Amino acid sequence: MKMNIKNFFRFNKIKIIFTLLFLLVFLLFKTEIPVFDATYIKHGFPLPLLERRIDTGWDIGHTSYRVLPLGMVVDVLSWYLISCLIMSVYSKYKKPV
Repeated sequence: MKMNIKNFFRFNKIKIIFTLLFLLVFLLFKTEIPVFDATYIKHGFPLPLLERRIDTGWDIGHTSYRVLPLGMVVDVLSWYLISCLIMSVYSKYKKPV
């Protein structure tokens, strides 16, 4: 079956499951950035989805979270594109039953 661009981007349960799985797995990637009175920990790959700030100054131990919307949009789109690529390669090389 030949896959055109419309079928390539068509929503599918498996593509959405792959996208969510990629998002959850790559949310475990973190980068720590120490600043004067706090440490910023950014979670996500290729762009951070979540930023956690841990105060080390006067408010020792205070933690605040922030969701980064641009990172969320870029990550969802990039992982959905990769899921589409995986499904197109799979359907191209799948043996007929």
